[in-house]
Amino acid sequence: MPLDSNSLSGASCRGKGHEQSMCFATTEYPWDDRVAMRAALAELMDVEGPGMPYLPTWGE
Repeated sequence: MPLDSNSLSGASCRGKGHEQSMCFATTEYPWDDRVAMRAALAELMDVEGPGMPYLPTWGE
């Protein structure tokens, strides 16, 4: 079910946007908080947007 703009009126996002990767063990994975947030909101609102960046924790 698509959400309208009023549905997110109380949403807040905090991140460390200056970091460009996440390290798991000895491997650095490209990461951008802004892209991840756009992807999550697009999925939530059922609209077109970027894909969620990959992290090795998926599926755990």
